Amino acid sequence: MSTVPESRGAESCGVQEEGRRMAWWLGLLLCAAGGMLTALAFVPFDLSMCVWVGLMPLVSVLWMGRRRSGFKGFLGAFGYGWVYGLFYFGTSFWWINEVSTLGYVPFMMYLAVYPALWAGLAGTWLRPRFEPFPEARDLPLEQRKARWSAWNVRDMAVTLRAVLGCSALWVVTEWLRGWVMTGFGWNGLGVALYSGLSMAQWAEFVGVTVLSFIPVMVNLWLWCVCRRVGGMMLKVGKRPIPWDFYALCVVLMMLFLGGMFFSLQYAPADFSKKGDASPHQTGELPVMAVQRNQTQREKSFTPPKVLYDDLLQATREGMESVYRGMLKATEKEGQVRVQMPAWVIWPESSLARSVLFDAETGNLLPDVFNQALLFGKGGVPALREDFGDFVLLTGGDLAYFDWQTRLPQKSYNALVAFEEDFDGMKDRRKQHLVPFGEYIPCRDIFPWLEDAFTHSAGFRMGSTFEKGDTVEPLPLRGALPGSKVGVIPAICYEDTVGRLLRRFVRPGNQVIVNVTNDGWFNQSFANEQHARNAAFRCIELRRPMVRASNTGMTVAYAPNGAVLDELRGEDGSPFVKGSLYARLPLDENAGYTLYALAGDWAVAACAVLVLLCGFLRLDVSGGSRRRG
Repeated sequence: MSTVPESRGAESCGVQEEGRRMAWWLGLLLCAAGGMLTALAFVPFDLSMCVWVGLMPLVSVLWMGRRRSGFKGFLGAFGYGWVYGLFYFGTSFWWINEVSTLGYVPFMMYLAVYPALWAGLAGTWLRPRFEPFPEARDLPLEQRKARWSAWNVRDMAVTLRAVLGCSALWVVTEWLRGWVMTGFGWNGLGVALYSGLSMAQWAEFVGVTVLSFIPVMVNLWLWCVCRRVGGMMLKVGKRPIPWDFYALCVVLMMLFLGGMFFSLQYAPADFSKKGDASPHQTGELPVMAVQRNQTQREKSFTPPKVLYDDLLQATREGMESVYRGMLKATEKEGQVRVQMPAWVIWPESSLARSVLFDAETGNLLPDVFNQALLFGKGGVPALREDFGDFVLLTGGDLAYFDWQTRLPQKSYNALVAFEEDFDGMKDRRKQHLVPFGEYIPCRDIFPWLEDAFTHSAGFRMGSTFEKGDTVEPLPLRGALPGSKVGVIPAICYEDTVGRLLRRFVRPGNQVIVNVTNDGWFNQSFANEQHARNAAFRCIELRRPMVRASNTGMTVAYAPNGAVLDELRGEDGSPFVKGSLYARLPLDENAGYTLYALAGDWAVAACAVLVLLCGFLRLDVSGGSRRRG
């Protein structure tokens, strides 16, 4: 029979079973509060500091009191995580109600499954086996110090294993959210690191999904340190030295300073000033993006001629504004400081009629309507004659027409470019389609889905689109004679899908061009949230971006993710009609980033780390049981 005292037996077993579990209603309240606290880190609240503490209420529910075990324990932890996710995403994505309240509720219930899966595993399989606080009050001082010192070291080791495993697990669940059923990866915790730009720069190496590892790690480590320090203060009135916390602070400082260095390396330079050079900038591309500021309902009922007239007029007004600014700067400083736009970008679906192709031959068919309105009298040729040559990029629908049935066989949502006239059109087609936005899932099997969507949204969706398949960038002429700039196309919310855009990266001058129609979400914060998530593509690929939105956020980003310029009204609102002029930094020596080359390699590394930490925990606990 063992002669080890009961307290020592519990210590050697390595399992703390003392104390009752938290009341279920209190646990639910904490999870709901934690979810809303995490949501405050994102647009429109933008309180980024909340991301460093938002998980701690959920962790308190999962890691305090008696251990949950078995499938029943997993379900209990899963339920708490689901409530956390419901309030996290329900607050972050409230704007989905602008499109469909019918879709909002089930979509939030689905998204909440991913933090619930994390909580189920973090609360059972990866839950740290904290040792009980040692009973050493009656021991001599030196022995008491030694007992507490040994416990402190063991507790730091348990903390390290649990924190690394659970942080890596969060990355894996976020990656799944961005991949399963086409994926929706908006507002991962890494996106909250955009503030200040320094921490965000590490997305160049690992992608924004893996950046979530950092705030999760801080949340968990802070909780464990507070538990350890607070417990010892209560037990013996003395604070242990949290060496692991100091090490964490050093790591965070190194990440911050390293990120600051990369941010400065890729900051845009002012080429008009001598000596203001950037090691990653060899030229500039002047562009202008046009915004009409229409909701989807308004756009749907706008006659095609009115749509074209508005776009052409807004382009002319923007050109005149740039030209006046160029003359004013020249008179004041004696040198030309502004170039006329080499590219003009119109938003998604700005072509009022579909561009038709022969379904049998694939050839472009004559198009009297678009040709006359765009390239007829007073159209694009007149603008080029008055303000210099430019490339027009715009969103449009492409349809392959069958002459026998007189019906379109295939339709595509595309980015089209006109370097010369209409017949010389180039295009790149969208690959990441939006469910219920560009196609109705199981439309043929369940036709009532389309009717339900129409009733909820207030208008009927057009034809179902097909996916594009090419990953070759679109080569267009640049600002200098004979120069070429590759376009990385991003249509609609493709600018939030890093795994897609990385496939278009090639060495040399490249620009990400996003044409989008956020008019579906009216004047909600979805527009700014979309732009914030998109900014990370610039960091991941080290390419500048220009976004032309039908309404919402028309903005230009530098390769470090910083805003070059954005279209806003006098009151700061992005919901204005007008145009944005920006000079995008180019780097003819630009190569591949690690993320562009290897994609989500770090997610795979996190998956391996989860398994290592999980099985290491099982091995240690098993050994502990045998010793007990």
